[in-house]
Amino acid sequence: MEIIPEDTIENYHNFCMLETGNQIDKTPESYLITRGALGDFLFAETNHLKGSEQNGIVFQLFYIVVRSYRYYNLKIPDFTKQKIKYIGDIWRQRMRSHRDATKEELIAYVKTEIKQTFLVEYVFRMLNDDVKLPKDADNFFIIEDKELLMKTYPAFFTLIDLIDEEIGKLLPDDGIY
Repeated sequence: MEIIPEDTIENYHNFCMLETGNQIDKTPESYLITRGALGDFLFAETNHLKGSEQNGIVFQLFYIVVRSYRYYNLKIPDFTKQKIKYIGDIWRQRMRSHRDATKEELIAYVKTEIKQTFLVEYVFRMLNDDVKLPKDADNFFIIEDKELLMKTYPAFFTLIDLIDEEIGKLLPDDGIY
């Protein structure tokens, strides 16, 4: 399975930044991340951000991640609660066991587990203030508290892992990864 190119992710990011909330709410990607078992999981996993500005903004980032999978021109299937819980538990444990890792070590580790390297880099870049922005602009995705970051990462990596696995089953085996 070919990885989603970096420029595709950046294009969806730029497109999302221009869309209104109402436009986003009407998309299949929005439906996927806000309703059903996956929506329940993502809300629960980001509950620690409730009441902060990051809460809604993190969902915008979930949206960009999911939208990037349009690259494959396939419908993202629904996921069972059991599958989401299983993959989520794995990612929470992985983050706990790498709690003391540097950001670089953590990125390297996650890339060994998830082959969507550009999506992994994108999530880290967005949440860690590594974004080059125009002068006087703010990165609204930043989560400065490392403890909150370590609680937020599993939701993103569960999402990518779940979708990647299911999309991989639908694509012909091209031997790319």
